[in-house]
Amino acid sequence: MREESFEANSVTVVALLLACGELLDLRTGKEVHGYCLRNGLLYLDPRVGTALLGFYLRFDVRIACAVFETMGLRNAVSWNAMITGYLDVGKCKKALELFSQMLIDGIRCDNVTILLVIQACAEFGSPKLGMQVHQMAIKLDFCKDLYIVNSLVNMYSKTGSLRSSCDLFGSISTRDVALWNSMISAYVESGFIEDAMSLFAEMRFEGIKADERTIAIISRVCEDLPNGLLNCRSLHGYGIKSGMERNKHLGNALLSVYAAQSCVKDAKKVFHEIGDADVISWNTLILALAHSYESKGQACEIFGKMRESDTKPNSHTIISVLAACEAEAFLIIGRSFHGYVIKHNLEIDPSLNSALTEMYMNCGDEATARNLFERYGDKDLISWNSLISNYIRNDKAHEALLFFQQMISEMEPNPVSVINVLSSCTHLANLPQGLCLHAYTVRREFSMGFDLSLANSLITMYARCGNMQYAEKIFKTLSRKNIVSWNALISGYDVRRCFKPNSITFISALSACSHCGLIEKGLQLFTSMVQEFYITPDLVHYACVADLLSHGGSLGEAMKFVELMPIAPDASVWRALLGGCRVYSETKLARRISEKLLELEPTNPGNYILLSNIYAAADLWSEVNKLRAVLEEKGLKKPPGKSWIVIRGDIHCFKAGDKSHAQSDVIYAKLSSLMSSVKEGGYIHDLRWVLHDEEDEEKMKRLFSHSEKLAIAYGLINVSSGAPISITKNLRICGDCHEFSKHVSKLVQREIVLRDRSRFHRFVNGVCSCKDYW
Repeated sequence: MREESFEANSVTVVALLLACGELLDLRTGKEVHGYCLRNGLLYLDPRVGTALLGFYLRFDVRIACAVFETMGLRNAVSWNAMITGYLDVGKCKKALELFSQMLIDGIRCDNVTILLVIQACAEFGSPKLGMQVHQMAIKLDFCKDLYIVNSLVNMYSKTGSLRSSCDLFGSISTRDVALWNSMISAYVESGFIEDAMSLFAEMRFEGIKADERTIAIISRVCEDLPNGLLNCRSLHGYGIKSGMERNKHLGNALLSVYAAQSCVKDAKKVFHEIGDADVISWNTLILALAHSYESKGQACEIFGKMRESDTKPNSHTIISVLAACEAEAFLIIGRSFHGYVIKHNLEIDPSLNSALTEMYMNCGDEATARNLFERYGDKDLISWNSLISNYIRNDKAHEALLFFQQMISEMEPNPVSVINVLSSCTHLANLPQGLCLHAYTVRREFSMGFDLSLANSLITMYARCGNMQYAEKIFKTLSRKNIVSWNALISGYDVRRCFKPNSITFISALSACSHCGLIEKGLQLFTSMVQEFYITPDLVHYACVADLLSHGGSLGEAMKFVELMPIAPDASVWRALLGGCRVYSETKLARRISEKLLELEPTNPGNYILLSNIYAAADLWSEVNKLRAVLEEKGLKKPPGKSWIVIRGDIHCFKAGDKSHAQSDVIYAKLSSLMSSVKEGGYIHDLRWVLHDEEDEEKMKRLFSHSEKLAIAYGLINVSSGAPISITKNLRICGDCHEFSKHVSKLVQREIVLRDRSRFHRFVNGVCSCKDYW
């Protein structure tokens, strides 16, 4: 071009700078920059300066900043480019300062600027700044842009303002799949798994077709759900039907869930469905195989196939395959993986060095493991914690304690370090050392209330060492407790020999295990009752175990347990089994159990109703009608469901469809308003709880006026603002009312306590104390 005497203009140099940037050709780019300066192009067209910024930002943000300062012409695009540059190198504060200067200079920002600044607020972690930018977006009329709304939802979520995300999402009438995805992801990241699943259901109900990102987000929470594997397989099937089965991002998400669930067969199937498997796909499959006892050899085989493919192993691949080397028989194979790392010059970061150290420890070569650790120059806290944990897992608790003492002379430990070494005290029943560690945590001001895992470890240590006084003291000071906290204390009572539980104690403990779904713990307690405390089980103990197993889904094991009882089971035992059949809709077993139950209690209408409900849930209406005929023939009647609430000493009782109350009109109006609001929040009628063979519209009417809902509405009208609403029901709460109560508690920000026939349900901010297990 120049040879033919054509002079390059601004369009030419912009194209040249783009080419130099793509080629990462700094030298030629600088020559083009010089040409621009000599010919004054930098001062004639702002596009030239912006192109120069984009070019230098590929190399050094400081050079780009110097160019930006010398630019005579700067428009919004130039400012956006510089703000982007700071964001790309993690300097979000600089990006925000530049945006502030942009406003001072009177430059009108565009929607791209707002998007960038929202991202900077999210990374800076400032919801206050984000809210100010949100207000600016409203003033500039940018909130019609779904990209900006989407970015705001993400920003509020990342800065801990989930409520603001929810409010913004709810205010948008037209929502695309990206916005739904962001809101679902916000719930997931904040730990509100049920809300995420509920919103996903609402999304599909509104006809929004899920995309690959939707499925990937939802699949991440499957492992936290009681029926996570079933949900994952459903999502997998949905992806296949939607033509997504060859998408590697979706495939990797599903692969990760199957790996976490130890479903090797499913993981391999997904891997083969991915058309263009990347290094993440290979690594995830290898790790799934390595963690499976029966497939460790396959992990090594897949690693070999990966080496033959176009995808090259990285350090994470080696970490994954090293997980298969957990015994002395794998030492030679483990050494070969180590050799591969050295031969192919893979970077040995702290994680890989820890994995190699762990492999040698597990394979019995402690000398090499210690040598690797000692010679590694970039040891971090994770490296120390990993080796301590390895000593404990390999039954070398004393060495773990010595190593911890060496650690604290070189590095400040964290709560994980203390948790690891506390387990060695537990293993050795070393109370003096445990006391020292407890004192150490107090001196270092590790907060017991905040770090629940550390507190639970201390409770376990004291309990296992026989000092229940200290275990109880820590337990009582916890501002919040989880199942681990309770398990630690229960285990301690089991160990302490001077504590003599009686028959009633074990009824309470077994019932608690049944309510919480602690099957293994319940079975351990039952065994301990007989073998350690020499208490002969009564029928009520057997009923507790039958209830524990059947409600936990182990119906076959429960049936076998009852059939092997040394004493004849009574009605309470058979009724416990029948209750489990109701939970899992097991009609065949229910028929068999009901024969035993009705033989023992032929005049108890509750038994017939329980069986009838099982048949109704399975749409076996002919069987339901037969049972109703039997009830009528025998003159037996089902006790009506009633819910009541006490306000200022007066009892207000409600039945389903009740309109006898003096405030009936107001109650139904309030209930109608609540129903509309909770539906917007994700509540969906569950018609399975209407046990009548009728049209859906009629079922909806029945659900609407259940006694629990009427009592809640009345309580919200008459109980002083902020005070808990306490309701009692004579029967078991239905699943639909349970879900409704959760949504109402979140909507009105009130605590609702409902005591039904079997337990307390405490609803707070959309969550029930029973964790949906009752």
